[in-house]
Amino acid sequence: MSVAEKPRRRRGSARTSLRELRSRTPDTMLPGLSRGLPLTEPLDDDQIRRIDHESMRILEEVGVMFRDPIALQQWKDAGAHVEGELVKFDRGMIRELISSIPSEITYHARNPEKNVDLGGNNSIFVPMTGAPFLRDLEDKRRWPTLNDLGISTSWPICCQRCTPPHTTSSSRWTTRFPTGTCASLTHP
Repeated sequence: MSVAEKPRRRRGSARTSLRELRSRTPDTMLPGLSRGLPLTEPLDDDQIRRIDHESMRILEEVGVMFRDPIALQQWKDAGAHVEGELVKFDRGMIRELISSIPSEITYHARNPEKNVDLGGNNSIFVPMTGAPFLRDLEDKRRWPTLNDLGISTSWPICCQRCTPPHTTSSSRWTTRFPTGTCASLTHP
């Protein structure tokens, strides 16, 4: 076979096939997980009560900013105290709303065979990162940072017990609380 008769290898065929492989959208989901183990309780009843009390105090005294006029009207209709864009909530109303949440739901797919049960002993695996954009306190729309997503590069040091186990209090971690105070709910 002469050079002229030799079949030419199509250039980029591996690249093309890889591109086609990557462009295919998988239509299968990870299966749901039905938990068979008992739940663990990382906090005792007193710690849960303290978290509940403080979160309700924040909702009542500090409030939450809503910049959507429809949401503001809906909160007003529900009985919340609305001052401009600031909404303050009564703890009774919050408890009533929480009690109306069903313990289990079915997430319905277009194909009923792919419906997913959530809640109770059912869990699913989904990618979670956060909002694609956020509005900061200066009302500027921006991309979120790692700190916004809760992936912080610093750890609050307020006392010896709050020091992360892999560091010492003299390392690069920053202090965010006044000396003598502790933001942790796990100890006094």
